[in-house]
Amino acid sequence: MARTRKEKARAARARSPIRRVQRSEVLTNRQQKSSQMEAIINRDKRTNSGVLLNLAPRSASLQRLADGTDATPVVDLLESFGHSSWPTLNEADSQSLVVCSLHRNVEDLTALLWLLDEGLPVVLVDAANTGQAAIAARNLGATHIYSRGEIAPSGVSTDTAVHRDRRVILPTSGSSGRPKYVSMGAGAIVGNALSVAKKLGLNSQDVGMTTLTPAYSYGLSNLLAHLLVGARLVVSSSSVTAGEFWDSVENGGVTSLAFAAGSAPMVLAAMKRGRDLSGVRRIMFAGGAVPKELVSPLYELCGARGIDLRLMYGQTETGPRISISPPGLAREKWGSCGRPIPGVSLEIVDDLGRPVPNGVVGRIVAKTDYNMSGYVASACDLFEPRECKASRPTGDRGSIDDDGLLWLVGRTDDVVKISGYRVDLGDVRDIARQLLGPEVAAHATRDRLYVCVKVSNQSSSLTSINSVIADRIGIPREHVSLVMVDDIPRSVAGKVDTLRLESLIHRSRTGAHKEA
Repeated sequence: MARTRKEKARAARARSPIRRVQRSEVLTNRQQKSSQMEAIINRDKRTNSGVLLNLAPRSASLQRLADGTDATPVVDLLESFGHSSWPTLNEADSQSLVVCSLHRNVEDLTALLWLLDEGLPVVLVDAANTGQAAIAARNLGATHIYSRGEIAPSGVSTDTAVHRDRRVILPTSGSSGRPKYVSMGAGAIVGNALSVAKKLGLNSQDVGMTTLTPAYSYGLSNLLAHLLVGARLVVSSSSVTAGEFWDSVENGGVTSLAFAAGSAPMVLAAMKRGRDLSGVRRIMFAGGAVPKELVSPLYELCGARGIDLRLMYGQTETGPRISISPPGLAREKWGSCGRPIPGVSLEIVDDLGRPVPNGVVGRIVAKTDYNMSGYVASACDLFEPRECKASRPTGDRGSIDDDGLLWLVGRTDDVVKISGYRVDLGDVRDIARQLLGPEVAAHATRDRLYVCVKVSNQSSSLTSINSVIADRIGIPREHVSLVMVDDIPRSVAGKVDTLRLESLIHRSRTGAHKEA
């Protein structure tokens, strides 16, 4: 006779060495070995099990720091969380598709883990992006929408199951303002997270912290990398700019902090203010390149406090992490994104796809089984098996030095032609930051280069800046416009939102903002 979910959970706890502990302790599962982790990945290739698969007895815990209670094992959270109607979602062999509108709180993270553990296909969206859940549900034919602890039918039904290669659907970081949806298999998600944990040296004694929702691939990677090795996770919904966030880091015994690159100025400011980070062992940045002018001061401050600074490279389409810088880099290697994580290899090729020598800038190609199963534009795409090969051009340019370290240069689409002149927008941003400060962005049309700058940071005349930028990049001054904006529009992940930037530039051209 089949056992109920609660009976299974009780049996799992009976076998588990997990116990409730005081806040200063960490939940541990001494029986979890690397061979078992390999079994997690392999099992997904044979079954329709969820992302967490056979992690019972589960070793991780989620804790809301502010509630002052002991850490609660995930197995207890999952048992108490499942609403009576939810188990019916997977009765028809995962023919359901749930859009999850996610905040950074215990309830939403637990709901996501419950759905993943049940093997249900999910579309992850950030609750802060108002309306995105409804758009995703409509475009992808979702049967249900999760929001604020409740799952409601969308009114759509299907008699076809989402293919197991496409069980997790995430938007890209949305730097274009028009995010694509990427589909992943459970094996790719879990395998990449385990490789990240291994490369970082995470273990059951670590305490991580949420900085992005798992609707972003980096946030999901941070969540799973910690949970899969038995580390504890402090759940915080506060912004990195808020004092409450840093209070939670200090009071929660956090050892591991993962930030989007756009948060680098705030992290640097917190360290300069003398925040007590004595328990922090590593700080990671990903989701874009840390501004060059901040790399040295970050390394210096982290080094003085005994913190490993790790620069990470990757994208949603690659699982998402690709490479991580090693600890103890010599000063001349600061700024490198390091070497590939286990299970990933990198190659630099020219425009024709031919490998280039070390030190030569080219297109970055990632070779890994963690690559996405394909983009998803409609419900029809969800029923098809994996479509992409293990080798994938990332769309980024960079080089690998003689030590095997990766150096990022910019996006391949950063190289544009403006009235016949070839311009690298990455170079433009670097020059503009030197002249105007960190809050700048660059955008190009066929006949004009726009350099946007946050006006509140500028107190002196900007009339000569156009000519300086034009001279340095080698184009006539009449093709360069300086646009003053109230703020540089960015996504939650810290990347420039190009769609909103285009709108600001259009307003400047019609007189809403001054154009120099």
